[in-house]
Amino acid sequence: NTDGSGLEAYGGAQVQVLGTALWGNQVIGLRIHRSLENESAEATITGSLIAHTQTVIGGGGGGIGLQLLGPGQLTVRGTTIMDNREVGLFVPGPDGGATVSVSDTLVTRTQTAADGHWGEGVTVQYGTEMDLTRTAITDNHGAGLQVGQVGGAVVVSDSIIARTLPSIQGATGVTVFEGADLTLQGTVLTDNTSYGLALHGAGSKATTRDCLFTNHAGQDLPVQGPGLFVEAGAQAEVVRSAFVNNDFI
Repeated sequence: NTDGSGLEAYGGAQVQVLGTALWGNQVIGLRIHRSLENESAEATITGSLIAHTQTVIGGGGGGIGLQLLGPGQLTVRGTTIMDNREVGLFVPGPDGGATVSVSDTLVTRTQTAADGHWGEGVTVQYGTEMDLTRTAITDNHGAGLQVGQVGGAVVVSDSIIARTLPSIQGATGVTVFEGADLTLQGTVLTDNTSYGLALHGAGSKATTRDCLFTNHAGQDLPVQGPGLFVEAGAQAEVVRSAFVNNDFI
């Protein structure tokens, strides 16, 4: 492919990727996106590896492991997404209509861009509906999981988000911003460099049920190491959740 993608599926396509390695591609490991006629694509990735996707030579962007762009349906099962450059799983969802299901998957060691930005494990935006279950998001940069912009809902169940490392944007386990809606249930957030869960901007909402927030050190923050940080205008509901050994709360 002219832009170095390992695999692309356009609107109207139905793709199944089974036991496959997409390794060392440039710009995108695997991308699913709509057609010019706005037809959505559908892809299922099972038991596969998406790794070491690189940016454009000279630092021109890219380095995304897996991307759903525009309306479409993506299912990821039992897959490892690792050592990509910039984002592991990216669903920008600018037109809405994106539905994502992730289960029994590892998203790990996403690196920053050359300028120190990016590095997130999973980023979902603009009306994306996502269920993430029994999944580990570890050792990424900036944010393990980032959920942004109004519309859509993300539900994370029985998962772990851990050891997020610093980028220019920070080092938070989960970031919710600009009116997004997140539910965490039965999930552990641990050993992230700054916050466990941070909510920014009016209308941003998060509900936590039966969760554990632990071992957040708050490196280089004016408020050190909160398990949960809620900015003015955002809302958090905490149910049967524990905050243990964080530096602030």
